[in-house]
Amino acid sequence: MNETQKTGIFAAIAAAAVLLAFVTRPVSVTKQDEKGGLSAGDLLFKEDASDVTKASSLKITKFDENKLSMDSFEIVRDKANGLWKIPSEFDYPADAEEQLKNATTPLADLKILSINEDASRDDHTLYGVIEPTDKLEAGVTGVGMLVSVADSTGKSMASLIVGKKVDKAQENMYYVRIPNQDPVYTVELDTTAFDTNFKKWIKPDLLQVKSFDIAGIGIRDYQIEQRQTPQGIQASMSRTMEADLSYETSTSKWQIDKLVGFEAGQPVEVKLSEEEELKSDKLNTLRTAAQSLQIVGVRPKPKGLATDLKADKALLDNQESMVSLLEQGFIPHTVGDATEILAVAGETLLTTQDGVRYALRFGEGRITSAALDTSDADGKKEDADSKRERYLLVTASLDESRFPPPELQAVPETIEDLKKMDAEQAAAEAARNAPPPAPTAPPATTPAPEAPATPAPETAKPTEGDKPAEGDKPAADSAKPAEPDKPAEPKPDEAKPEEAKPAEPKSEASDSDEAGNSCDALESAEPAAQEPASPAADKQEPANADAKPADAKPADDKPADDKPADDKPAKDEQAAPAKPADAQPADAKPADAKPAEQKPAATDEELKDRLSVVQGDITKSNQRLIDARNEKLNAARKKVQELNARFADWYYLIDEASFKQLMLKRDELIGPKSAPTPGAPGAPGAGGFPGALPPNFNFGNP
Repeated sequence: MNETQKTGIFAAIAAAAVLLAFVTRPVSVTKQDEKGGLSAGDLLFKEDASDVTKASSLKITKFDENKLSMDSFEIVRDKANGLWKIPSEFDYPADAEEQLKNATTPLADLKILSINEDASRDDHTLYGVIEPTDKLEAGVTGVGMLVSVADSTGKSMASLIVGKKVDKAQENMYYVRIPNQDPVYTVELDTTAFDTNFKKWIKPDLLQVKSFDIAGIGIRDYQIEQRQTPQGIQASMSRTMEADLSYETSTSKWQIDKLVGFEAGQPVEVKLSEEEELKSDKLNTLRTAAQSLQIVGVRPKPKGLATDLKADKALLDNQESMVSLLEQGFIPHTVGDATEILAVAGETLLTTQDGVRYALRFGEGRITSAALDTSDADGKKEDADSKRERYLLVTASLDESRFPPPELQAVPETIEDLKKMDAEQAAAEAARNAPPPAPTAPPATTPAPEAPATPAPETAKPTEGDKPAEGDKPAADSAKPAEPDKPAEPKPDEAKPEEAKPAEPKSEASDSDEAGNSCDALESAEPAAQEPASPAADKQEPANADAKPADAKPADDKPADDKPADDKPAKDEQAAPAKPADAQPADAKPADAKPAEQKPAATDEELKDRLSVVQGDITKSNQRLIDARNEKLNAARKKVQELNARFADWYYLIDEASFKQLMLKRDELIGPKSAPTPGAPGAPGAGGFPGALPPNFNFGNP
């Protein structure tokens, strides 16, 4: 080969190299025609992310520049059952429908506000849109957050790197970039839905129970210590207290159903002294903590552990499963043929109004990486417990004592049973309708007051010339009036009233008054200042015990007539109104009243028919009670099954502060009685009896 040929060959190779370099040169995708004609105002993803219902996965990746670690979170729809799960958290079930919609909808509607077409890699660092990958070098800066949405086939629907804010003063204005492309766009985007916190994508309320639904609390305070021996791990258990408490709704108070302590490992019943009391505030705090108990994290339980925490032989023979249990603080305990799981930090039982009992078993505590650094941004120390976590196992069971059998009414079998039932019902009805017994008046211990003595009218003593002797006084017997209902009969040898008149001054009455009968004359003879007669006088009782009514008249006095005058009734008639002539006793029946008609006795056929009807009614009523009880019982059973299906596969992680509120010690449950507040009703120095109002209590009047 001559030099000319060699030169031609080299020239051809050089030309081919230049052509290859030209073909394979980097092509900028920022040109308008090469990026699909995107411009300000266009949708960034157009058709791909328009139908968010097709999304089957969402992945969010963040890079922590301080820790040089990748934080990745992903949710995926299970193809078998259509449910969402979290692969990064051991496929724990996610509550992602609403959350996914909030994350993908903004991507589907994302509009371009402005474009930086000539952005280079240096610009990507400036805008914070470097893609987070595992290949990032130490010291790299400007790494953004990668959000990727794909359909069920794995095809990308939208992928976006979210960088820095355009301006801190402009909320939700960000620089973004599509992976493997150079242009940087400015968009308005709400990034709150792109949260990698595990609790944001699940139902964080572990028990999902309301505090006021908790009607009973059980505390099993015991500790298990583990130690390594040549024969393996040995555990020793020490019991401190077992307490069962119930909440009485009618009084809004807690009461102790059982309180047991342990001495030398033996249970001993404990009674509160007069100086001790139950700390209800701690129990109420426990109920609130149960309602707000949050899931911090999860770990899968080993296979072979049943929903009721009964371990089978396969579990006990599986070394890996046993290590898992022991590391989390749960110890298999075998009694006879059954093996159950105990917890190193005790148990708390919660019983709800609907008959579901939750058993919380507390395992080992775990120090997280966050707990190692107990200083906040201001250099202040924080409580390390808030950064500690504790393992928890939860099971649910049915408390059948909340469903007592209903009281059923006896069904009469014969006519005699029916009659007996009717009699019992009639007696019960009469007892209900009977008026309450009148209160018995206490026996009188004070004698009735004596009636004041009425001054006796001065009756003239007849003397010569019909003039009374000066200084003469009427006889004691003549001072008493005669009984009105027994007028004294005149004696034949006594003077008539016309011949012997009292010596008292005449009344200022008219002549017609003087023409009145002798009774009027006697009444007018009484002193003008005489007080009204007392009730004793109206009843014509003597003024004192020794005095007796006088049946004698003045020597020469005699009434003009045997009967009192018609124009003025006697005192007895004034005291008690006369009864009508036709008055009858209250219980007397009118003369024309007819006796109540009695219904004829039912025939045997009628009784048989009625017996059949009553039997049917009672049977239906009893069945309704049974059905109501069974309905509540079945609902509780169903809820227990659903809860155990949710709890079955997991250890839960909760924060240490919640554990301390849920697991009470004896000195937290029982304490000395609180001293009453000074000045409070019933407090020492408040005055009055216990519970009395304080002195000078103002009822709201000005």
